[in-house]
Amino acid sequence: MSRSVSITSLAFIGSSDAIGSSASRMRGSCISACAIATRVADDVITELSRSHSLLVIARNSSFMYKGRAVDVKLVARELGVRYVVEGGVRRSGTRVRVTAQLVEAETGNHLWASRYDR
Repeated sequence: MSRSVSITSLAFIGSSDAIGSSASRMRGSCISACAIATRVADDVITELSRSHSLLVIARNSSFMYKGRAVDVKLVARELGVRYVVEGGVRRSGTRVRVTAQLVEAETGNHLWASRYDR
């Protein structure tokens, strides 16, 4: 079967809402949120790769944009993809929120978005 749809998942962004916390606790919380964000992006890439109809760009290629503000259209041109998945992870105490968006790279339009709270 031909893989006709190309897609990549950018590294998700991790952050913490540790209001009123000491600086060291905030750093630790953000590091934890950043680690969770990386794992979520890894899982997204793995799940997308299971589809035989998708050509999924490798993690190392898409993660070269990690930590940078990027233009989705530029990423798509550089990686040769039609769609980009992006998102974030935010921690607040024991709560975690994951957001994800599917963007059509050519137009920059969001085709789908969702959030998950735990």
